[in-house]
Amino acid sequence: MAMRVNAAVVDGSDIIALYPNKKGGSKMVTTATATGRKYIDCSEYPSDNNCTLKISGTENEVLNTAAHHAARVHGHEDTPEFREELRGMLKDE
Repeated sequence: MAMRVNAAVVDGSDIIALYPNKKGGSKMVTTATATGRKYIDCSEYPSDNNCTLKISGTENEVLNTAAHHAARVHGHEDTPEFREELRGMLKDE
């Protein structure tokens, strides 16, 4: 018996697939779920302003947003080396 899967692209990046379940409903799986969501939490690191920002999403979303935040709020220079350092600080949700 073949399984019917409905899929859609949302915001040009995430693919959502709906898989039927035994109860007649469906389970939603996104590319973010399938590839694993990441987060970084400023409150876990020392800062002058006691920042409490937590950023979560796909790895690229978190990395880009965290680099921008670190440069604008904390005065870090957004370099490829700094982004690699940030990448190492990302955690699985």
